Amino acid sequence: MLAMLAMLAMLVLALAGCATPQGTPVPVCASDFEPVLPATPRAMTDRPQSIPVECYRVTGNARIEVGFFMPPGPQCLAVESVEVVESPDAVSLELRVGGIIDPLGACPEEELLWSVLVELNTPIQGREVLDAVGSAS
Repeated sequence: MLAMLAMLAMLVLALAGCATPQGTPVPVCASDFEPVLPATPRAMTDRPQSIPVECYRVTGNARIEVGFFMPPGPQCLAVESVEVVESPDAVSLELRVGGIIDPLGACPEEELLWSVLVELNTPIQGREVLDAVGSAS
């Protein structure tokens, strides 16, 4: 029984590695792109939800900065994770935010432009960036 569970786990991991990027194209951020706050993914969130990616810009050899609008309060939200799927032709991103379990201070009551840095396995080099939230999957 334990051997079957191990084989099933390996199959799931193998299939996850075979995922192909899907979604709607994300534009390059305008030259005047200035997010209010940089975000760092954190695990102290509840009820995560996927939100749209607004734009991206290349900030390093295999790093992009992803711009998004953080939904307004009253609940304080934070980036929970960014799921990245890469292929030779495209990179898809699924940005997830959730409620902060123990917020410090007041939360913004309006939608604000934030950004998060995303490390890739290989440089963009002409690959299309896609927002997985816009996919039909």
